[in-house]
Amino acid sequence: MTRRKKVILFIALPAGIIFLFLAGGFFFLGSPAFKHFVEREAGSESGRNVGLKGDIKISWSWTPRVILSDVEIGNAKGFQPDDMLSAQKIEFTVALKELFKGRLALPELRLIAPKLFLAKDENGNANWNFTKNPAGKVAVSPAPSSRGGMPVIGKLYIEDGEFSYKDVKEKIAIDSKVSTLKGEGNDEQMQLVGKGSYNDKPFSLDIKGGSVLELKEGDKPYPLDAKLAIGQTKANISGTVADPVKMTGLNINLDLSGANAADLFPITGIALPPTPAYHLTGHLTEEKNKWLFENFTGKIGSSDLEGNIIWDTSSKRPVLSGNLLAHNLDFKDLGGLIGAKTKPEEKEQEKESRYLIPDTPLDISRLQAMDAKVNFDAGDIKTPQLLDKFHMMFDLQQGVLNLTPIRFTMAEGDISGNLRIDGNKIPPEITTDMNILRISLHRLFAPLAKKLAQENVSQGYLGGAAKLRGRGKSMREMLSHSNGNIGIGMEGGELSDLLVGLIGLDIFRALGFIISGDKPVAIKCIIADFTAEDGVLHTNRFVIDTADTNIIGKGNIAFATEETDLELTPYPKHPSALSARSAIIVNGRLKNLSVYPDPAEVAIRGGLAGGLAVALPPVGALLAFIEPGLGKDSDCANFIRDLQNETGGKIPINNPGASEN
Repeated sequence: MTRRKKVILFIALPAGIIFLFLAGGFFFLGSPAFKHFVEREAGSESGRNVGLKGDIKISWSWTPRVILSDVEIGNAKGFQPDDMLSAQKIEFTVALKELFKGRLALPELRLIAPKLFLAKDENGNANWNFTKNPAGKVAVSPAPSSRGGMPVIGKLYIEDGEFSYKDVKEKIAIDSKVSTLKGEGNDEQMQLVGKGSYNDKPFSLDIKGGSVLELKEGDKPYPLDAKLAIGQTKANISGTVADPVKMTGLNINLDLSGANAADLFPITGIALPPTPAYHLTGHLTEEKNKWLFENFTGKIGSSDLEGNIIWDTSSKRPVLSGNLLAHNLDFKDLGGLIGAKTKPEEKEQEKESRYLIPDTPLDISRLQAMDAKVNFDAGDIKTPQLLDKFHMMFDLQQGVLNLTPIRFTMAEGDISGNLRIDGNKIPPEITTDMNILRISLHRLFAPLAKKLAQENVSQGYLGGAAKLRGRGKSMREMLSHSNGNIGIGMEGGELSDLLVGLIGLDIFRALGFIISGDKPVAIKCIIADFTAEDGVLHTNRFVIDTADTNIIGKGNIAFATEETDLELTPYPKHPSALSARSAIIVNGRLKNLSVYPDPAEVAIRGGLAGGLAVALPPVGALLAFIEPGLGKDSDCANFIRDLQNETGGKIPINNPGASEN
């Protein structure tokens, strides 16, 4: 063989071998053998049945086009339906130049009738675990871990797509439709519309995102618009997200509404008390697992609300912090803190209840879910012109909630104190320590006096203190097992002389008031000192000392049944010929009290009552139960000093004239 022939053969033989190899490779890639090879290898690696029931078509070029028909990837064992992923057709082009550089780039991807079913069972096992031994390995997600891990896709088309997600343990079941829409500049927008259930509540969502190219671009925020509804909780968002794969770096405008803020707990993990219907709008951002809902405004019930809230989930135990302000607060909207009903239909049921103290169980278990430190302030307060300003600090640490301080202005005076709920104890322990300072009786009773067209209103001041500790799941249950002390005192006020005359049963003075009008009577002192023992209030002292009459009270109030059993005995200081000492009985439930003379004296005074009823039917029957008696001034100053000593000086009473008594 000549040298020339040897050179030609040296060059031609490798070229021929390469040509035959490529030709054979191209032939193999389009053959049934290659399809079976792909099914076998993919099934072996994933532990699933992988089926390519249709043909594999390849159009060769520097960007070859591949068409797969009737693709099926089986579901994990124990999950339904049989296929986790299926598609009528998957068509894509591959940039070979990028592939040779180790990067996957698909200039075009078209999915026809794709169906994806993702699920978790009652044990938390996921069907997207593609390991060969799911029970012995950590689940491997087919999705990229970050935005940068997304393949480069130029054009994405999805037709008649379906996506379903089910989580048995979390009670989530969602069926949705997925498609691409034409956006501005012919850019494709992703749209996901779905409905189903979340925690046994109806669920719906409508999400529109940017194009698939924007999804890949890591230096540009991804635009996102969404509408989400879970039960009566609704959220509308519009803005951007830095990494849509991890859903981090949110920067959105949020419109949030619902029937009860407590419904947010299973959705967000934020434990809030029950509230009336609410609607809030503000700006929500997220960075490094810290969520800031800032400059939000809106309403909760009849109250306005604004402020800033931070939800920090960066540590093992999430923390809620912030400041809230209500310029106009309807105090009824805070009823959920003590278990009062907040919804209109529940309020109607509460009105029909024979009990006054709320008995709705407080969900103490949620106190273990997070820590919190939130300030709440209110300006004008919607009540019968009693409350002016309000401040409360929510301090929740390791399952113990302290509302400290609670402070508000009431009828020109102040009420302040602390409330502590220890959720670590079963049943929870609730402790309260409240102080009352200089409550104006004039302002306190002004709305009632106006309603009754009364001109004379008491001018005194009220003060007191209460310390109670009990255990229970509701306010009534806690009070039903409570122990402690309650003390109330008043000095320097006035009572209607008509009221005092009726209690004292002084017939001539009572008749005089009816003829000449109501005249006020000065009060030297009122003392009401109670001890709570296992849910029953017992009177230690109950004294009303006026210039004309001393009234001594005794009895008890049971929190469990709200039954009241009090006896008020008047001792007139300047009896007339027909004056008498006759006890007044106050009993019944707190919500429906009955007041009447001691029945033991009815038979004795019956004849006189009948005669007086002719002259004065409305009041005569009551005023007939009289008996001559002498009154003696009580030393109110001594009572006040004794009560202050027993309660450690915690009875702040306006007492300008105590030394003169």
